[in-house]
Amino acid sequence: MVDYLGLSQDVRLKAAAIEAIETFGLHLPSSGPLMGNTEMAYDLERSIARLFGRQDAFLLPTGWAAGFGAVSGVVRPGDHVLMDELSHQCLQQGAYASTPNVSTFRHLDNNHLESQLAGLRAKDPSAAILVITEGLFSMDGDTPNLCEVVALARRYGAQTLVDIAHDFGCTGPSGTGTLGTQGVMNDIDIVVGSFSKSFGTNGGFISSRTLSMQWAQLCFAGPYTFTTCISPVQVAAAAAALRIVTSSEGDVLRATLRERVAHARSAAASRELTVIGAPSPIVPV
Repeated sequence: MVDYLGLSQDVRLKAAAIEAIETFGLHLPSSGPLMGNTEMAYDLERSIARLFGRQDAFLLPTGWAAGFGAVSGVVRPGDHVLMDELSHQCLQQGAYASTPNVSTFRHLDNNHLESQLAGLRAKDPSAAILVITEGLFSMDGDTPNLCEVVALARRYGAQTLVDIAHDFGCTGPSGTGTLGTQGVMNDIDIVVGSFSKSFGTNGGFISSRTLSMQWAQLCFAGPYTFTTCISPVQVAAAAAALRIVTSSEGDVLRATLRERVAHARSAAASRELTVIGAPSPIVPV
């Protein structure tokens, strides 16, 4: 079970979920574009957008749907996708469903990323290129140098997508994860997040740096357009969790988590086990 901050059992999230059931019922059987969302959902979208300094965001029923939709919503058959080789399956499947022009770079190897970008740009000077990576990788527990990724993408006229499923809420200032820690929140073109790791509920979101890209995803991201929208119960729980995560209480929860991570890593090392990755909720032994 992944519950980095222990919020799945928080009485405030349970109360918010019960209130949502009493107000809206268990289910709203329509997609987002067909008025399936509630004003509560729009409020949560605006809160997420403000947290990351964006104009807008939109919700999806799962983090997997958000990752797949973020890629498939903007990538067309003639475009190129260049992704870290350990990118999550939702991102990989979104890429392969959208274009045959998918390639990878070695995990966290920005030198290899640059050589791949240079090769793609020399081969196809005017094509769109989307560079994909993650804020915190869920298997190796490590993070990319996003400042370098952004600089390389700009140098070669590419766009960037970062999936922050595993660091959103549990690391970084106000829970903004690696984006906040490295100071690149305003530089990443597409941010994908999930509520299932630190927010005690299911669901995800996509937030793009420009409204034109955001509207492209709203129109063409299949997991948003052609499926039932996120449930009121999920929205209410995520909204309650976001209020906690971004408050001073969230700072305390993250500090407690860091202490527990340090204890787990040192306990493993004391037993002559090798622990890899950076200190984070992911502790690969």
